[in-house]
Amino acid sequence: MTIYVGSSLRRLSDGNRERFLTFVNTRHVSGTTAMVDCVESHKVASFNLLLQNGADDNIAGHVGNNPLLYAARLDNDCCKSIITPLLEKVKSDYANEPYRLKEYLDRRNNDGENAFLSPPKATIH
Repeated sequence: MTIYVGSSLRRLSDGNRERFLTFVNTRHVSGTTAMVDCVESHKVASFNLLLQNGADDNIAGHVGNNPLLYAARLDNDCCKSIITPLLEKVKSDYANEPYRLKEYLDRRNNDGENAFLSPPKATIH
């Protein structure tokens, strides 16, 4: 099914492709997008299909987590299967703009966490 859907997506006309991406990138009632849903439910093949067909990996869910932030919290196998192609895409997207790559990797959620670090602990003075 994934192969059929993937080849169908590549054949979409520009107008239909734009409508598809608008639908996929829209936050639904739960505050997440299709990409975030794929990460949360460990649907690696579906996530990669969306990633390869232009879904926006910058859109954060309701608590500020984008797909990278959600994936960083998964078990090792699923985490690697999602983060590896995502970082390859991001690296390619920002190849000539290293500061934007750094911004993407340093993005924090509403709790101040990023994909690599927990928020700093409050200190009492």
